Amino acid sequence: MLFGRSVSTVLLPAWSGILLMVWGSIALAAPAKTPEEVCASLPPARAQVVADWARPAQEIKPLSRPEGDAPVLAGSKYMLTLLPYEDVKLVMPEKPIHLLKYAGLLSFTVDKSGLYRFSTAPYVWLELVPADGSGKEPGVRGSEIRLLACSSIKKNVVFELEPGRYWLQMSGSLEADVQLMISAPE
Repeated sequence: MLFGRSVSTVLLPAWSGILLMVWGSIALAAPAKTPEEVCASLPPARAQVVADWARPAQEIKPLSRPEGDAPVLAGSKYMLTLLPYEDVKLVMPEKPIHLLKYAGLLSFTVDKSGLYRFSTAPYVWLELVPADGSGKEPGVRGSEIRLLACSSIKKNVVFELEPGRYWLQMSGSLEADVQLMISAPE
């Protein structure tokens, strides 16, 4: 007993007061930013991705097997029609969840080491596989969720790439028509 009162009669009001203070501070927190505010706060490199995404796309036809060439370049935006998944021989076996509907392959050559951002609409699973067969997968270095609020981009991922030729393997798309943009090294 504390000064003639039970512990519960002292602690219960104290905890209630603490909970009210926490609840009140949550209610007074700043409101979520609007898409316009989010876009205005993008760093220059990300704002450039949004501006580049608004450019017209070049058409390119993806390959159904890792043979031949379907080259894409950094700093360019493409429109492609993926192929039914059953008709595509992927370079790297996929997990069953990525075997949905449409897939395709493109080739990509890197001249300069750096971080390359790959953006797509709609969502597509992306894998970069060295064409030399070394099996050394490039490291994924992040994504920028704010780009989704500022454009029609549905997926963006940054890969750390070394000079060489790669297969860009796309799969898991529920739609055949895909926009793809590769941003120059950051």
